[in-house]
Amino acid sequence: LYSAFEFGMFGRMNLRSLALASFLLLASEKAFAQSATVDATDFGRKPISVTAAMGFASNSVGFGLGARVGYLVAERIYVGATVHIHLPTGGTVIPMTIQGGYDVPVGPVRIRPYGAFGFVIYSGGVGTYALLQFGAELIYPIPSTDFFIGIDPFRIQLPLVSGASATWSGYLLAGMRFGGN
Repeated sequence: LYSAFEFGMFGRMNLRSLALASFLLLASEKAFAQSATVDATDFGRKPISVTAAMGFASNSVGFGLGARVGYLVAERIYVGATVHIHLPTGGTVIPMTIQGGYDVPVGPVRIRPYGAFGFVIYSGGVGTYALLQFGAELIYPIPSTDFFIGIDPFRIQLPLVSGASATWSGYLLAGMRFGGN
């Protein structure tokens, strides 16, 4: 069921996401500022966030939904907790993690590289295992609101068990910030 890192359909999606994120990373802050009406540094004024996620994962894990609650400890240091549920054929996969990240404002967006530790539950008699995750998100605060949208195209999940393989997943994000000023 989880035999090898698959590149098929998900690999093509990953390359498109990588190309989009690379473009945004390489674009100058001045180019963003010319069309932006929002400042990504405003995130710290409302440090609590609640996020919904929808996406896909490789290795036959398939479609998934998720949720995250987080807090900006300082202007750019993020901690949070995530849970996702995927419903592949023949079972359920539920990764749950504690996340830590660092927000980098780039014009109107924030890029958040992160790492996470937790566990993943595989139903159907497979078991529960420790899990490491690494990734990067691109977050855009919607002007004049407390809402934001984003993409998490780079999540790599590494179950810490012999014989398990890495899984790539990508998610669309939508959420709200609150608390603080």
